[in-house]
Amino acid sequence: MDKNKEQSSSSAAENWSTKIFLCLAVLVMIIVPSTYFIKFASLEHVELSNDPAVWGQLGDYVGGLLNPFVSACAFIWLVISVNLQIKDLKVTQNHLAKSIDEQKTASKLASLNSMLDALNMNTNLANQDLLFFRDQKLKGVNQNSRNAPYISLLGSPLLPDELEDEITKIYEELKVLHTVKRGILQQMGKLAEME
Repeated sequence: MDKNKEQSSSSAAENWSTKIFLCLAVLVMIIVPSTYFIKFASLEHVELSNDPAVWGQLGDYVGGLLNPFVSACAFIWLVISVNLQIKDLKVTQNHLAKSIDEQKTASKLASLNSMLDALNMNTNLANQDLLFFRDQKLKGVNQNSRNAPYISLLGSPLLPDELEDEITKIYEELKVLHTVKRGILQQMGKLAEME
């Protein structure tokens, strides 16, 4: 908000200085020819000349006095416009830098979100596997095989010890998935705070 006040006050100052500059330029352009006519119109028998040489002298006089002033005005306007362009360029660069930072943050958040979705899918699959093995353990022995009473996820026979190993592996996998998920959620929280 301070930047907006600062920009509006500097803009108002620039507008004010521009108005003063324009008034001064118009005033000088009126004064120069006026002094010539006041000086020579005070003579009693002054008539407008038909001689182009006399009009050329008047043009040289007015041009000689006004040209340096007009050149100085043009130079001042050039400096002012270059300064305004530099300010605008800085503002544009700042906005672009902010936009790039926001885009990077959004990209990181999207990446973390997709990782979180993948972790959630893996967690759901591990939970389904766990339910599959628990269901077998609760139901008891597989009627088709006396040596291997349980079935693996791929359909191969499992012994009771192998079933316990599978359940333990799934629990370990779930612990890892939850730890990674917690880390991703923390990173997302940090990114959200930065915005």
